[in-house]
Amino acid sequence: MKYPILFLCIFYLCLTILKSEDGIINGKDDVLFGNALARWGYYDLANTISDRLANAKSLPYEQRNAGKELRCSIIQIQGEREEDPFKKSQLFRDAIECYKELLPSLQGMKKFYMQLEIGDLLVSQARTLVSQAEESEDSQKSSLFQKAAPFLDEAEKEFAALKKSTNHAGRQLDPKNEDKKEKERAEYAGIRYQAWLGYARALFFQSKIGKKNYLDKCLKELESYIWDYEGRIGAFYAMILRGMVMQSKKKYQDANDSFDNVIKALQDRYVVTIDSKNEGNLHTGGVSSAVRKILLDKGYDLNKSATMRVLEKNTRWLIEGNIRLLILKDQNGLNIYEVITSETAHSLRLQACYYKIQTLLEQKDSAKAVALVKEFKQYLKEIHDIDLEEKEFGQAILLEMGKAYIAQKEYGLALEIAQKVAQKKNYWGFIARSLLAKWGKLDPNALQNIQNAYLVATALWDKDQYQEAILSFLKILEYVKSKEDMERYGLDALEKLGQAFWLLSLYHESGNCYQMIAQKYSKYDKIVKIGTQEQRVNIAAKASYWAYRAYLQSYDINQDQEDKNLSAKMLEHLTQNWPESSYALNRVYDQAKEKEKAAELAKGQEAQNLYRIAAHAYQQVKPQADMYEPSFVYIGKCYYKAAEAALKASRNSDEENASQNPLPREIQQDYDSALKQLHQYHSYTKRNSIPELDIARQARRKESLAQSYFYLGQIYLRLGDKIKAMENFQMLLKEHADQGEMLSGALYYMIRIQISQGEIYGAEKLLQEMEKRYGTKSGNETIQKYQSFSYYLLGKEYGKKAQEISKKVQEEKEEEKKSELQKDLLSLYQKEADAFYQWVSYKENPDLGVQEWIATKMALFAGNLVQQSQEEKAVEYYQKAFPLFQNCLANFKEEEKREQIELKLVQCALMLKNAEMAIKIFYPLFHKDLDKRLKQREKEMGPRGTLIPSTQKEDAVFLDYISQILVDLAEQNSFKDTADLYFFLLEKAHIDLKTDLKNFSQENRHLQSMLEKYKTYLETAYWIEGKIWSDQSKKETQEEFDKKLKQKNRPKEQKELLAEYEKKCLSLIEERFPIKADRKKKEFALSEEEMVKRIKRICLYRGYDFVSRLVDNLPRYTNPQIRFGFYDNTAWWDAKYRQVYILYLQENRSLAKNLIEILRIQQKKLGGPKYETKFLQLLDKIR
Repeated sequence: MKYPILFLCIFYLCLTILKSEDGIINGKDDVLFGNALARWGYYDLANTISDRLANAKSLPYEQRNAGKELRCSIIQIQGEREEDPFKKSQLFRDAIECYKELLPSLQGMKKFYMQLEIGDLLVSQARTLVSQAEESEDSQKSSLFQKAAPFLDEAEKEFAALKKSTNHAGRQLDPKNEDKKEKERAEYAGIRYQAWLGYARALFFQSKIGKKNYLDKCLKELESYIWDYEGRIGAFYAMILRGMVMQSKKKYQDANDSFDNVIKALQDRYVVTIDSKNEGNLHTGGVSSAVRKILLDKGYDLNKSATMRVLEKNTRWLIEGNIRLLILKDQNGLNIYEVITSETAHSLRLQACYYKIQTLLEQKDSAKAVALVKEFKQYLKEIHDIDLEEKEFGQAILLEMGKAYIAQKEYGLALEIAQKVAQKKNYWGFIARSLLAKWGKLDPNALQNIQNAYLVATALWDKDQYQEAILSFLKILEYVKSKEDMERYGLDALEKLGQAFWLLSLYHESGNCYQMIAQKYSKYDKIVKIGTQEQRVNIAAKASYWAYRAYLQSYDINQDQEDKNLSAKMLEHLTQNWPESSYALNRVYDQAKEKEKAAELAKGQEAQNLYRIAAHAYQQVKPQADMYEPSFVYIGKCYYKAAEAALKASRNSDEENASQNPLPREIQQDYDSALKQLHQYHSYTKRNSIPELDIARQARRKESLAQSYFYLGQIYLRLGDKIKAMENFQMLLKEHADQGEMLSGALYYMIRIQISQGEIYGAEKLLQEMEKRYGTKSGNETIQKYQSFSYYLLGKEYGKKAQEISKKVQEEKEEEKKSELQKDLLSLYQKEADAFYQWVSYKENPDLGVQEWIATKMALFAGNLVQQSQEEKAVEYYQKAFPLFQNCLANFKEEEKREQIELKLVQCALMLKNAEMAIKIFYPLFHKDLDKRLKQREKEMGPRGTLIPSTQKEDAVFLDYISQILVDLAEQNSFKDTADLYFFLLEKAHIDLKTDLKNFSQENRHLQSMLEKYKTYLETAYWIEGKIWSDQSKKETQEEFDKKLKQKNRPKEQKELLAEYEKKCLSLIEERFPIKADRKKKEFALSEEEMVKRIKRICLYRGYDFVSRLVDNLPRYTNPQIRFGFYDNTAWWDAKYRQVYILYLQENRSLAKNLIEILRIQQKKLGGPKYETKFLQLLDKIR
């Protein structure tokens, strides 16, 4: 403790001088001093220096800028030292933003170095999230990986750009001479050296979050880097990273070789081998002159105080002095090695050891992992006098050793390790506490130690796992054996139990816990540890107050008289025993809170009056009360709410109008009172500091200040002062990054301001910041609402911009400018679609109409992408639209609406290559459409059926869809539900064939034609079943017909024969394509392989029929008035190609070839380059 206090005294002396003489500030020394303060943990003092440097007008611009950079560095150091991964992540984010704000003011090398710093921080931020994901449940991994993705994307681009900019400098890091240009080149080479490794790290972590092919990209970069910088520190880091890549690729031997190369290369350097006869000079004590001479000959001049000690009799000796030398005896003699002692070497070897142990554990070789740690731990202590647990990576190594013990079912040894590391106030301490909780479940007996049980419970508490934490804290109370146990662990366990029950809305149980502290343990002092200091605090008054509050809350909900009595009892206990305590004085605050609640339930003028009453009630809270500072802010809040209620009642709640029109005097007064109160609170906090050890009051002040900025921002926004509104929201963002809900609200209001000012880029940046902080699913309803509102506002703005650009596109005459505008328009459509999709994603139960609207936007934009030949990107948007359409289909009842949704679903399914789902939706839709058209045509033809109908028999678009789906299905070799699809297609083929027969019978009553139709059906049935209708059977069918025809010469008899063959056709359809097939019958009890073949054939058969009808129906020319020259209707060419392609799939290659050849003769260009290429490629396949 002596050194930090001395350090602090020196600082205050310096600070006094700084305040008295501005001229002593010299910039550079102060930056170093500020960094040192931050590393000692004195962040406030470091920030004082930073602010003084940044604002000192007497200093040159560069030194003031150094002060601003120091501010960023302090945040970064806080992040590096923070143990909680979530807070660490937030601090890294703040440091990144801080550095980014400085970038525009920097030039040349300084800018490059700053970009390197930002890149490293981005990777560190991502690495923290990836580490969290690896320690989390599978359900949480995806969310954490999503949060890491934007940081890694940015880091990858940043490092790639830096490397590209400095590649010209080459790999030589040292200047070859004193020439200015050569020195500059060396500096650029240094940037390349760091940026290249940073790029490789970014690629590696991209692979960790699931990006494909990134491991191979990373490996390629690493091997080139190691080749360029062999022997450099960076090359050793690259070798470790190479090992991590090999581990990820499951190439464990290669991984271990990489790690061993680093461990061995940085352990020692060979000096010389001497004869074994010199062993007599090796002993504990001073170094003999003979040994000194040998070493001096090799350039090693030992100082006089150097000593030698025996590590292992007749085998190993260590010389310690200005250099450290290890002597090992083997058959060749005495080998002398120089021990490498630099901190960098230690750090690299620790990292290599850590990752090697991870690899061994992944190989399930826990015994080797344990042996490696023991050996490494012994070596460090014996040779370097370093305790493994004192190094951060050493703690990580020990935890990996604990995992190895768990694998060996040595739970006690694992828990012992975790317990030691859990005492550390750093990231690995946090991880150790989490592992204690996890490992404790494997061996419950190990947790009967109260200290272990407490560490496990607090780990669960830190992770917000309150239900499990409750069970663990209850266990602690069972293990309390003494007053010391109760004060050190028991009281905190009871207090946290009270808090946990409160958070789970179990208020009566919460009251019981607090009551126990207040009455049974009122004479006990809770031991609180802050840093290395311990302090005893009596919490009985506090517990009495919260017991009263908990019972009162329980009574409000359950209306149980016992709760009311207990609440009154605890209030009396508080006021009798501690009448002047801050908690007893909170009673006035509680009464004010009740008045505020009443105001929240009222409306209009009544609400305004009640809020004013509540504000007055908060003013009565005494400064000594525990809730004084929150009351200070709530006075301002209540005046603000009073003005809002009155403004809403006057129907003038839009802030734009409110700022332009004069407000009613009473409303303006309320706003003024709110502003005055909140500004007074800021003055109060500056005048009245809170001791660092008073954690509870510090936390309340932090929250109260955050609330004050939040309400000030809203008030200024309402009054139209957007500059001041932004200033307050930015202060909240900068100073109170841990206030989740308020922070998200501030970001939302800032986005609104930016949009209202036309600063759409600024709004986008703020929204990105929101996403970085909270991810796609924060789990907090309020935060998600703010995220949702923000996306909605941006979506609307993109829509407006898109309309403006769309008009310009229509008006623009120059093709080049028009093309640029169309690109901008497509980009805006994408942003609009993305924003609205995020908006609906955050809504808990979005309206079906909203879902359909968003899904339609997605599908329309995807269609635009398809037109731009961006099919791969289009698929992404169809995937987003698909589940929204599915949800609408499941919930819409109106038939017409359902059909519209079904059609949209089919479009999505087609693009997503989900032909199986598409056919099941679309085939029934297709048949419905045919039925509707038939009925409409009958109406249009009149009672006698003589009028010409205007409605077409078939919709060309529907024919296009169904033929495309059937071709897609025919090209598949497996299906999700083969049997279900097969019988579905049989049923639909049955309907098609019966409709076809009906139409044929109406239009063609010739006997020979009916026979041909029957033969066609029969041949088709055989083909679908994979059989051949033999020539003999064909001959017999013809002979049978001829025989019957001879017997029935008269017209009436021929009509009967026609009817007979029509019935034969119907019977064949019923038997071979039944509408409800008996799956147990021999002819339908097929293997899956056979069903797949028949599905493909049915699809080709029906697909060819539909596409042929489409080819016939579609016009060849886009302009119906001009019917000469080459066909130019692309829809017709698409259909024609599909028709020929089906013939190819049916293996009717000769017909397919003939059709293409005929087309080439008739239509030389084959519809243009696109279709010509397709047809010629198909012709090559046929040949």
